[in-house]
Amino acid sequence: MNSESDYYTGLTSIAREGRKKGIFLFLTTQNPQDVPDTLLGQIGTLLIHRLTHVEEIRTIQNHLKANSLGQIKKLDKGEAILTSINLLQDLHLNMNKTNRHHKNDTPQL
Repeated sequence: MNSESDYYTGLTSIAREGRKKGIFLFLTTQNPQDVPDTLLGQIGTLLIHRLTHVEEIRTIQNHLKANSLGQIKKLDKGEAILTSINLLQDLHLNMNKTNRHHKNDTPQL
């Protein structure tokens, strides 16, 4: 049985070595603290929705420009900040809700 450490070591290897072969890792989490520092250090682009806990914000603060850092707690539904090593400045995004019907309703228990 693989340990959690083996799992993250594998993800870190994919993030590091995959880029050389044109393979990129898309990782999503509701809590950036769930991502080990070694793996987070390999991530060049973040799409950040509202975070309210100081520790969560502290985890990603080095990825953001100073003016965006204070906006994270204020983001509303459908808003996000896109930050990347390839961008000169962070982008503040506002997503419009689609009119397309999705068949993924929350089940009634």
